Parts: sequence; C-alpha cells; structure tokens
Amino acid sequence: MRRAYCEMSKVYFIYQMYKEKKISSKYIGLNHYRRYFEFTDQLPDLDDIFENYDVILPEKNYLNQSVKERYCIGHICEIFIDSINIIKRIKPDYYDNAMKFANNTNIYYFNIFIMKIEDFYKYCEFMFDILFELNKKYNFKTDYDVLQYSKKLFKDTKTAIRQSRIYGFLSERLSNIFYNKHFKRIKEIKILKDN
Repeated sequence: MRRAYCEMSKVYFIYQMYKEKKISSKYIGLNHYRRYFEFTDQLPDLDDIFENYDVILPEKNYLNQSVKERYCIGHICEIFIDSINIIKRIKPDYYDNAMKFANNTNIYYFNIFIMKIEDFYKYCEFMFDILFELNKKYNFKTDYDVLQYSKKLFKDTKTAIRQSRIYGFLSERLSNIFYNKHFKRIKEIKILKDN
C-alpha cells in the first residue's frame, strides 16, 4: 500500500532498519523527491542546530480555517475523525493535544523533518500505532482497495486517485500532533518545491 501511505512507507522502512540495528545515526531526516529543505550550499552542522533546537521542520503554514475544517473540505473527513477517536482510545495522553491541533489554524505540511534518532523512534511508534489501527477499521489490503473506497466518495476519477493517498494526507496532521506534544524549540527552514 505504498500509494496510500505515500512518504510514510519510506519512514516505515527507515524505522524497521533502525529497529533491526542497521542504522546508527544521531539524526534522521526526510525530504521528498519534489520538496526538500533549502540548504543552499551544504547540510548545516546538525550538532550546532540541535544544541538550541529539538527538531527541524518546514516553515509553518497558516490557514483561514481550522485544521479539521480544512481537512474535511479537501479530504475524507471520516478518516480524520476516526484517527482522533483512535488517539483517544490507544494514545490518550495525546488526545488533548489532538483536539487542540484539530481546532488550530496552523500546520507543518509535507512530513519533512530532521530529528534526533530517539525522537524518530517515538514518532514512528506514535504514527504507525495509529495508522495501522485505522487501517484495521477499514480493512484495506492493497492500494486498489483504497482507490475503490475513494471512488465511492469522489465521482471525479482524478480526485478519487488523489484522495486514495489517504494515509499520506492524514499523516501530515498526525505528525503535527506529535510535534506539538514533543517539541518546544522548533527550527523552521524554507522548503523548495519542484512542481
């Protein structure tokens, strides 16, 4: 289900490599093939940055409506609501933060980050516990299953195909719930986009 999970499929691969002790790095970062941090010359000295910051994220986006309202307009609202309910059930210590974020009007998009390896491990435990639990509810086995579900909700084929990236879109929101709970000192860096 690579398409449904989008960049989270790569995050999961890195997470598994880390659990199998095949990665021994102080920091883990993720860029996309079309979106990446603007490091003009070279990667900065991460040890210097992490003396003063907890995480590196893209610049925050400000919305003219709540995160939940925006998600429900542009994506499958039921998925968002179900994820909040799952957080309440299996990660109750995140629930207040999730509700606050849902009503917030700013967000870090793209699932792009650089964080300490120990934070990355906690991030993955949070993310995949919720995403896999959500998938149990919908019982999707393949990307095709997700696409068929999406086609029931969106009559336009192009929209249905785009919306079948359900866990990719949702994971951006879940990431923010994790960030808001764990990171107080956030270094924001501009993102370059290759559309």
